[in-house]
Amino acid sequence: MGLDVRRVDNAGIPALVTPGEVTADDLAKVNDRFVHSIAIDGRSFRHPGASLSWVAQLPRVHSVFILGAAKTPDLSTLPESVSELFVMTSRAEPVDSRQLAHFDRIHSESENFSRDGYINLPRLRQLFVGRVRSEEISIGAGCDSLTYLTMRGTKQLARVAWSRAPRSLRTFMTHDLYWSDVAPLSGCAHLESLQVYNSAARIGVGSLDLTPLSACTELTLINAAENLPQTGLSPLLKSIPTVVVQVAKDMHDGPTGERRLHVAPVRVKDG
Repeated sequence: MGLDVRRVDNAGIPALVTPGEVTADDLAKVNDRFVHSIAIDGRSFRHPGASLSWVAQLPRVHSVFILGAAKTPDLSTLPESVSELFVMTSRAEPVDSRQLAHFDRIHSESENFSRDGYINLPRLRQLFVGRVRSEEISIGAGCDSLTYLTMRGTKQLARVAWSRAPRSLRTFMTHDLYWSDVAPLSGCAHLESLQVYNSAARIGVGSLDLTPLSACTELTLINAAENLPQTGLSPLLKSIPTVVVQVAKDMHDGPTGERRLHVAPVRVKDG
């Protein structure tokens, strides 16, 4: 069975759907079709760990899609020109982080796709991880080139648990995650925005101390109104004259009349 071309994502990007090892004739037929992506699904390989070295003969390909219950091949055998990985499933065979080391951008719908976590990836610049269920979250730790990190959780109460902060991080954004501790973000000297999006703010489960973020002097936006009550706002505002903070009414300790505190209309739930 030869390579097939079909559209595999919501943007309609065409990708080569591989049945596994391919022949020189297969490659010759598709190399002039300006296809930039490879798609791997449950039909592609009989066993995990197969080589993808043949992708080097497709110089236009720069991204890989993992779909369905894929038996994930050895991603480390891809050429360095393939810099983007999209894991659009939670059913694919997991891989070790060494197989992810050469990607600049990873979008994964599964926290568990990386067996040892999305950590210590030197080239990674953009990372999205969905279906995050952990409460001690180390995703992004040691990723020194990472500038943009976003995660989607399951509405759990969590804390950042980096062993080493991603020092280049500029944007930290989450959905469906409630944070009780983000102190390790103080190691991100270039952090510009902290954005936390939930369906409601929560009371009765503690608070979020923003004092450690006073070290992040490039901050311009903290939008964590849909989280826990916020404390430490006075030292934060004093240390960072450029920062604007979104807060929920009666859920912060900021100074009255401070123009850089913006009260957002949010729903509040107990517990």
